[in-house]
Amino acid sequence: MTWLAFPVPAEGNEELTTEGARMGRLALENMIQGNERVLRIADRIRLASADLCKKQSPVLGVSVFDPEMLKRSFSVLEPFQKAMKSALQERIGWDGRKRVLTVQPDMPAARAGLQPGDVVLKVNGKTLRRKEVLDALKLNKSRRKGLNLTVNRGDEMLDIAVDLEVGCGYPAFWVEGSTVNAYARLSSDTNMFQGMLDLFPDDDDIAIIQGHELAHIIIDRWSTKDSEAEADYVGLYLAARAGFDISSAAAVWSEMGERNPYSSIDWGFYSHPSSPQRRLAVQATVDEIAAKRAAGNPLTPGEQPRPGEQETEFKKAETRVRAFARLQAKRQRLLDVSYRLRKGAIEFCGDKTAPALGASIGRRRDVLRGHKEEAEEAFGLVDEVRVMALTTNSPGMRPSLKTGDLVLRVNGRMIDKSGDVFEALRARPDRNPRVTVARDGVEIEIEIDRDPACHHNALLIMGSSVNTATHSNREDLLVPSSLLDFVETDDELAISIAHQIAHDLLGTSLAIEATREYEADRLGLQLAYAAGFDISDAPALMDRHVLNAPWKLGSKGWRKYSSKRRAHAGYITRSLEIRRTIAEILEDAVPAGN
Repeated sequence: MTWLAFPVPAEGNEELTTEGARMGRLALENMIQGNERVLRIADRIRLASADLCKKQSPVLGVSVFDPEMLKRSFSVLEPFQKAMKSALQERIGWDGRKRVLTVQPDMPAARAGLQPGDVVLKVNGKTLRRKEVLDALKLNKSRRKGLNLTVNRGDEMLDIAVDLEVGCGYPAFWVEGSTVNAYARLSSDTNMFQGMLDLFPDDDDIAIIQGHELAHIIIDRWSTKDSEAEADYVGLYLAARAGFDISSAAAVWSEMGERNPYSSIDWGFYSHPSSPQRRLAVQATVDEIAAKRAAGNPLTPGEQPRPGEQETEFKKAETRVRAFARLQAKRQRLLDVSYRLRKGAIEFCGDKTAPALGASIGRRRDVLRGHKEEAEEAFGLVDEVRVMALTTNSPGMRPSLKTGDLVLRVNGRMIDKSGDVFEALRARPDRNPRVTVARDGVEIEIEIDRDPACHHNALLIMGSSVNTATHSNREDLLVPSSLLDFVETDDELAISIAHQIAHDLLGTSLAIEATREYEADRLGLQLAYAAGFDISDAPALMDRHVLNAPWKLGSKGWRKYSSKRRAHAGYITRSLEIRRTIAEILEDAVPAGN
């Protein structure tokens, strides 16, 4: 067993510079595409909704890149800025000044001839200095016919007249990250995460969500179930007014509910109505809007429809079944991948081994506290530790255990929580586990053939992170449900889990040195490869992490503000290190003479 070492490239290294430029372009193109799509949808809705908004302003169909966009509050970002600046110079000739980043087709700015890379110097004769360019484009009585822009394009100074089209005065912004969310800020703007754009590739679906967020500002109400329901109602009118097809509204909220089991129960999604309630209410609104169109009536919101209680309860049950099926599929996938990884990488784990049950276990309080009945129905969990899934990779698929068994004792130890099972197995790594379960009200003691594996159990938790973490017991792993949506293959999931196992084997789970990330990357890839996973997926996985968190670009790393001020290795250097590790591992695997 050999743990590979890696010399971190020095600053100025040509390979480092090339990789930084590639990642900078990757992040910038993602930013541009995200901005273009958000503006394409949001500006249409803003123009169609001007009469419903308290504040109005010109809608030009442009986004402007400001130096302030390169500044973040949570890390030291010189490497990130360097990578992004290089890409910006290539794309729009950026020189530190505010420049037009995107121009939407068939919008006032595009019709007037404004182009990406233009520097807007004056608006209606007023020189712009420190203020945001778009902040200067305010609507007042003297500017109702148009705007006169003075623009620097290359060596030219151009005067461009833009016809004025007035819309809601609340701009929309794109936000990087895989979080499936969107939000509105009071009397200010709306924001859409890239994760939401990825989930819904159809613009009509995004328009439904964008309409909802703008509706919050229009109705000036937040943070209650009634206000969320009203925003659903008004938001569909906003999207329909802009010409978007809202017929998929019920399916959109159904998808959101099935992805997040919390939203299938009344209390679970904080201030929002349950997804079944939303699904029924928005379908009634879609029908109401269709009826108004057919009658030739204006699309003006009235009194929002309220679904009946009986119908709501039916949809709740239906949504919970689907939500639990998705959650169960994630449990099964995580179990199969982690079991195979723990078995295949055992040679690296030394004395950190234990018999593997080949089962996913859990209880209600592992996921949430309180709401016992709803938790059992929505999550399939009760207070006792239950067998949730059995691996398909284990010999005989563990026929002695069955899904649904309640685990009472392991090796004579009483089981109160999931961690008790793992501790009991780790305490006797050299013996066949004896597991006592309750099945159909009858206690059964089962002896399971010892199945040695790395002792790191992977526990599925609800969460929006795309990174694994170490359990508080410093032995097991916490895998957020969103990671299973983020990774595209089982190989990528194995690489992600193996990275955290490597941290434990290296004793660096709580390390604050950025360089320990390199070691965990390299050892993690060895673990995954030893278990038979395709590690060639690792560079693509790293690229997606760049798009999710571009502020982590850099070669020296970044430092997160926290009580421990933990440092992380920069993605540029990690990407190089990962590619080199893969090459070394694969080269060593090729027999001599081939």
